[in-house]
Amino acid sequence: MSIHSSQDSSDSEYHPAAQDLDINNDDEDEDGFLDVEDIMDQGYEVDGFSTDAETDIILDVLFFNMQNLRSSIVMYNCILRTLINIDFSETIIPMESTFPKIYNPRKNTTIIRSLWKPKLYPQNTFYIPSSPPAITNPTPARSNSTRDILTPVSRLRSRIYSGQFSQDGTFFFSCAQDFRVRLYDTTDAYDWKQYKTIQGAYGSWTITDSDLSPDNKWVIYSTIDPVVFLARTDQEDDELKALRMGSAYCRCGIWSVRWSADAKEIVAGASDSSIYLYDVEQNRVTLRLGGHKEDVNAVSFGDHSSNILFSGSDDSYIKVWDRRSLHGGKESGVLIGHTEGITFIEGKGDGRYLVSNSKDQSCKLWDIRKMLNKDTDSLPDYSVGNFDYRYMPYPGPRCARHPLDCSVNTYTGHSVLKTLIRCHFSPCGGFLYSGSEDGNGYIWNIDGSLKKRIPFGGDGSCLRDVSWHPYEPIIAGSLWVEDQGFRGAEGGMVVRAQWGQNTI
Repeated sequence: MSIHSSQDSSDSEYHPAAQDLDINNDDEDEDGFLDVEDIMDQGYEVDGFSTDAETDIILDVLFFNMQNLRSSIVMYNCILRTLINIDFSETIIPMESTFPKIYNPRKNTTIIRSLWKPKLYPQNTFYIPSSPPAITNPTPARSNSTRDILTPVSRLRSRIYSGQFSQDGTFFFSCAQDFRVRLYDTTDAYDWKQYKTIQGAYGSWTITDSDLSPDNKWVIYSTIDPVVFLARTDQEDDELKALRMGSAYCRCGIWSVRWSADAKEIVAGASDSSIYLYDVEQNRVTLRLGGHKEDVNAVSFGDHSSNILFSGSDDSYIKVWDRRSLHGGKESGVLIGHTEGITFIEGKGDGRYLVSNSKDQSCKLWDIRKMLNKDTDSLPDYSVGNFDYRYMPYPGPRCARHPLDCSVNTYTGHSVLKTLIRCHFSPCGGFLYSGSEDGNGYIWNIDGSLKKRIPFGGDGSCLRDVSWHPYEPIIAGSLWVEDQGFRGAEGGMVVRAQWGQNTI
């Protein structure tokens, strides 16, 4: 239904509503609005009706008046802006506009975001929960923020067993249960690029350990077989060598491997209670040490000369070996203090200090000058019987402290369960840090106080290894994760944690 004026409408251009109604400025009241009587007096004909169409006329009048009201609002807005100098341009919503279906918080943070460089926004970051909760908007990777940022680097369908930065920070490598070693270019510590995947020879169960040579040219990895594999880090070189540790009849597995400082030798800890030293240039085992009673889960070179060796075993003892004085293949001393098996050890590189993790749920700092000359075969056993750390919670120690504990300090709070959780020295040497079965990374001051806890993973995750970048405020975590949304499927993740300023 439309309304047509019987008069000429050539003058009706000022008001939009006067396109069909022959209305101009002269028909407005003093207040700028139209009256129904003004329109009715003009004598309109209504299509389809022979009677007056007062109802339809009233609706058109109301529409016109609403348009006029909007003009008045704009005028009042201009007056207010002049008087109090406040910009209402974003708060006045035009009548013809509609609200967005999804609220976009970016519109409310335009000024704040302009302070940062947009190109530095991480595309897949999430924040470590804090108290009070941190703002959940992305923060530039290299900002002055005091908030901690977690960035997933990779997600796999297989568990990740180790992951470490190179000594110069330009490489990161990780090994997983799918028998692949993944190499990342971390020249830019905030923008990793995976450039190579080494498909290893399939062995028993998983890759247990890996290590990068000091010159960044070679990576070694071990499995639960008596063989260590050697591969090039060069993207174009797919050479893979097998280095046999035991004899042709040996059926042991290798739990730990480490390069020497000159990249000429490899030390390995095996399930046959032995330590093997392999000469890469001669392509043969040059030394075998058998001083432990159970699996050797961890080995490490003590200094850059490669003369000092450390080994940690499920027999709870850490043994110190000096290749210059191996009398009958016997250790130089033993470090006593843990009451359960050793899961990991790492030397500081000065031939004096080392750090260890144990199934007794503690991390310890050692000074080899305090080592004991004891026959471990004659010492009493302080371990908890019938305890399998892979499936059971720790029931607690039999004694509060080992009677012969010679460690410098003890660090607790983390959980060493399910797997061989690892611990390390920070690059500056001022902190110790460790993974944990609860998915958190723990950083301690040397005095034993907890400095920081970084929640790398959520429920069902296990942080097996951690690696501190040599000069950036970054720790990379290698996780076991359980995907609750995929029938509880197990997998692995590498997560990069960057902490804010003044938090460490």
